[in-house]
Amino acid sequence: MKRTLMITAFVILMSTALSLSVSAQADPPQPLWPAYDSYDNPVMIQFRWQADIDNLMFYQLLISRNFVFADTVFNGTTLRDTITIGGLEYGTIYFWKVRALYQQYIGGGTWIPVYTDWSIEFYFETCDYLGLRYVLTSPSDGATDLTDPVYFAWAGVENAKLYYLQVDEGALFLSPVINETLGAIGGNHYNAYGLEEGETYYWRVKAINTCFDGGWSHTRSFTMASPTAVSDRPSPELPETYALGQNYPNPFNMQTSIDFSIPRTGHVTIDVFNVLGRRVRRLVDETLSAGHKTTHWDGQDDLGVEVSSGLYFYRITAGSYQETRKMTLLK
Repeated sequence: MKRTLMITAFVILMSTALSLSVSAQADPPQPLWPAYDSYDNPVMIQFRWQADIDNLMFYQLLISRNFVFADTVFNGTTLRDTITIGGLEYGTIYFWKVRALYQQYIGGGTWIPVYTDWSIEFYFETCDYLGLRYVLTSPSDGATDLTDPVYFAWAGVENAKLYYLQVDEGALFLSPVINETLGAIGGNHYNAYGLEEGETYYWRVKAINTCFDGGWSHTRSFTMASPTAVSDRPSPELPETYALGQNYPNPFNMQTSIDFSIPRTGHVTIDVFNVLGRRVRRLVDETLSAGHKTTHWDGQDDLGVEVSSGLYFYRITAGSYQETRKMTLLK
């Protein structure tokens, strides 16, 4: 009887020891990236997850286009908790999950390979393909006599997230005078102020999204109106006499316009004088055909230096005709 009790006790102790040495079922990995319900992901992605598993053999990653994983696009293994997968399609929703295979001790010196449960399923969306057709609409290539503000516009690029606009005095864009980043929603146009009169500029745009840099569009050029340029004002009839109009606006700050009329072709000069009678700017000095004309003054002298606020006079001379008017510059 005593011998039987001792044997029974020994068996119980051994069973307890063996049960304590059997390893527990490992928890499944926790997906990290690409994040749950994320979008605008690139088509080459580094998948990452987190796990604390002893005696790991490998991880198995499953990627599918549907949540039942019937349309599998990747089914592979890795020894690390990260793997980079390329070749995904643009604008597509994917589902993914991961599990681990590890060695589990079941007692008696025996180890067996065991899979964890699958992780929770994450889904994500890749970014859309970027349309690469640029249509620049304004200003037209080679446009001349533009005035402030210059309106830039282009057709929206499919699936763009941002636009870059560059304007420079040189076609190489080494020192852009405008370098703007614009959101894609309503961002395919821009008003530019302060471009120099008489200067030729070059401009281009670029569209990007998360996956693509669309590259720069072709380059277009335009030329701002010269401060001494003379433009014709539409009129059904030619003037019968010479005339010099009052400048507008008056007083003015940045720029003012001056209308004048000449009844016949001839040489015309228009000069600006300060209150001391010294000429500060010659606006017009050329032979003009008959008609109603307009010129402009930007408040600078003949050297391109801004003059001070105050009263100025402007005078037209055309043959024997002369007329002088006053204008006020305010800054």
